[in-house]
Amino acid sequence: MNPINHKKLNRQSMNRLVAISEDFIKSIFNDGKSLGPMLYIQLRETLVVLPYKHHDLQQEALLKQLAIAQIRAARTAGSFLFASSSSEAWVSMGKNLSPIHTVLRPSQDPDRKEAVLLQVWGPDGNAVFRGYELLRDGDKRKLGKLLMTNENNTFQVRTWLDPAFHP
Repeated sequence: MNPINHKKLNRQSMNRLVAISEDFIKSIFNDGKSLGPMLYIQLRETLVVLPYKHHDLQQEALLKQLAIAQIRAARTAGSFLFASSSSEAWVSMGKNLSPIHTVLRPSQDPDRKEAVLLQVWGPDGNAVFRGYELLRDGDKRKLGKLLMTNENNTFQVRTWLDPAFHP
């Protein structure tokens, strides 16, 4: 009897969750829509979709607290499967960094790229982050090449949602 490699099994599960999220993004683009800053929480019986950005910072803080509480409650009840968030953003590719590696804001970088940022949290709270180039053809959008990922442990991602998994 061969022992189960839980690390490999977890990686395969996360890859499936990322693929589901990528397919969801592609379906939004195929419908001619753009990505808003939304959090998708997949429960056993339903999908919960929550906005997490608001022009009023107090309202935004409440939206984020609601999302954290929703995930904590679902995890406690055993109904949480995974969560994902996606958004469109500009990213700086670092071509114009100074020798001391000053971070250049994307809005100031003439070589910036449009990107789709995707983060997926599994049942254990482990997260995969991916940034894809956003390609445009007229009004159509699609995912381009992978620009960055945390999957090879090159960097760690911290987000406002971390307290839902690591109180």
